[in-house]
Amino acid sequence: MHAGQRMQSFNFFLVATAFLVAGYATVLKDHRGVAAAIALLGAWLSVWFNRLEKRTKQLVKAGEAALEPSQQRLANLAGNPHLSILAVVNAKAPGSSSYAVVINVVQWTTFCGFSAGAAYASWPLLAKTTTANLLMLAGGACLLIGLWMAFLAARYESRILGEARLGFAVLGPDENNAEWREKKAQRRWADRFFYAGLVLTSFGVILQTAGAIWSK
Repeated sequence: MHAGQRMQSFNFFLVATAFLVAGYATVLKDHRGVAAAIALLGAWLSVWFNRLEKRTKQLVKAGEAALEPSQQRLANLAGNPHLSILAVVNAKAPGSSSYAVVINVVQWTTFCGFSAGAAYASWPLLAKTTTANLLMLAGGACLLIGLWMAFLAARYESRILGEARLGFAVLGPDENNAEWREKKAQRRWADRFFYAGLVLTSFGVILQTAGAIWSK
């Protein structure tokens, strides 16, 4: 089931990419700002489809880990080693690549292509922009990214607290078990996103202030 979902997700990614590329090419000549926005949307979607692919891969591997012993037992009972399918397909044929490698290469190549397309579409617009406006634009971008980092930090914080954020008393997991290690990793990511967002927000305020002063 999860393997089918994995391929459906990748197919949907390819279809979405085709539509975005067609839209980008259509508006590039007369509406470069719109083309840049489409390219940024494509790069953003590439990142999130890649994250979805990693999660789906995890689910597929979990199913394979549960299925492999059953296949091995059936092969032993039937005296037919070919029934142990997972043991065979886990060894890649010469010259082949795994689904994970192919999907990663396609999605990150698409991300780089959309990023380059956004830069190409934006360059004539940026070349005509004054220094003050560039500073304010960069400051606004930093503020938006800082807010996004704050949202991610809050999301990880919510995962760490779990039901405790609703006021329920929750027993902590035993140290060094899988849940404890996951909580510690989430805490590290929450702190990273929080401080990165704080730095970017401060930098954005500084840039916007400098742009406002420069324009006078």
